Amino acid sequence: MFDVTMGNYDGAEVCELVGLYILNKLCNKYNRKISIGLYRVDVLALLKRIGPRSADKIHKEFSAIFENFGLKITALANLKNCELFSHNFRYF
Repeated sequence: MFDVTMGNYDGAEVCELVGLYILNKLCNKYNRKISIGLYRVDVLALLKRIGPRSADKIHKEFSAIFENFGLKITALANLKNCELFSHNFRYF
């Protein structure tokens, strides 16, 4: 293991590589059932035509995947809109 501190010269590149690795794991697991976007420390997933119970199950699976990497996340499920980067996204 190695440590890359905040503000380090290569910190942004390492963050992007780790994010892409996690994004790859998520995309492989759900195989196009979910649209997933990643920007630095924010992840946004859009579930299409999935009921509340299935969405809650996927929510728990997401948390487990991140815990396998030693990361803790705050995840919200069954939302109709969200605010990300001062933009309001609505899903109908």
